[in-house]
Amino acid sequence: MVCCSILWRISYWLAAVLSLSSWSILFFVHLLSRDINPFINLRILPLTVWVLSLSILFLVLHRNPKTENRNVFSFSAFLIPAAILAIITLLIVFTKSGFYTKDVTVNDLGVPLLEWQIIYVFGIILLLTLICSGLNEKYLEIRLSNLQLRRHLSIFLFFTIWFSACLIWVQQPLPKNNYFLPERLPPNFNPYPFSDAERYSLEGLRFLNGSIQDFIIEKPMHTLFLAFVYKIAGLDYYRVILVQTIILSIFPAVLFLIGKEIHGFRLGIGMSMFAIFREVNKILAADIANVSNTKLVMSDFPAMLILAVLVLVSIKWLKKPHRNIYPVLLGGIIGTLSLYRAQYLIFFPLLFLLSSFPS
Repeated sequence: MVCCSILWRISYWLAAVLSLSSWSILFFVHLLSRDINPFINLRILPLTVWVLSLSILFLVLHRNPKTENRNVFSFSAFLIPAAILAIITLLIVFTKSGFYTKDVTVNDLGVPLLEWQIIYVFGIILLLTLICSGLNEKYLEIRLSNLQLRRHLSIFLFFTIWFSACLIWVQQPLPKNNYFLPERLPPNFNPYPFSDAERYSLEGLRFLNGSIQDFIIEKPMHTLFLAFVYKIAGLDYYRVILVQTIILSIFPAVLFLIGKEIHGFRLGIGMSMFAIFREVNKILAADIANVSNTKLVMSDFPAMLILAVLVLVSIKWLKKPHRNIYPVLLGGIIGTLSLYRAQYLIFFPLLFLLSSFPS
């Protein structure tokens, strides 16, 4: 027993040191270092990931649940993840998968969050945590255990986030020379969509005017959305973007509801703030990065909004599986998504998987 305890301690601390060191090497050597040879980096990176994965799995599974003594070394906790990683390695070795480089063309890069935005959001969450902890001590009897208060607060925050996102995004300028919205040219210097955005706009206008005979519509639901926007805003591109922004700015509010369902109000507020900041970054970077945003009449953002609603309804269904309305809503949402892109039909297996867990 003493030998097992000593072996457990040595193995545990070795795994702890390996996990910390491999995590640090992964960042400061493989990702951030400019001096390392790229070919050496390519060869050492899998080894670093291997050590990191193995050490983390050992730290998670190091206890034997059948024993009362916590300091008993469990060989199965170590051998099972090691065997899984060994099988994956053998498959890679025999199939030669990943041994040879392939030329891959990245069409467009995304736009990240900036450091100060991440720090700011985390600071807000920490302040909210301190405020809530103080309120819990003084007003424990009326804190958020009151369902009616929670519901009213959720509605208030939902519309506050929606209004804030709309106000911030509307104030951002249109791209000056984006591929889907080229620079204004004479004689009228008005903005006009181009390429995919132009095709989507024409499909929406043809649908609105009823001239769709012998005409193939690529994305029916997006065509319906743009027809609705053009019906309200007319043909002026500035008004079209204003109406579209008012509708799409509900996306951070939906993320707030998702975060609230997962882990409470603070997570929801943080997710919504990240979404608002990232959209601002995408709009401001539209002249140098071809990313879809609320200033373009593209299909990506409306589809992402519907996808967020799909996630929200799925979470609610998992929490209340006996509510028959949720499966109906999920089927309708997936059908709507499939009319944006056929790839979204991949969510049908997920729907069947969720339905197999009745409780």
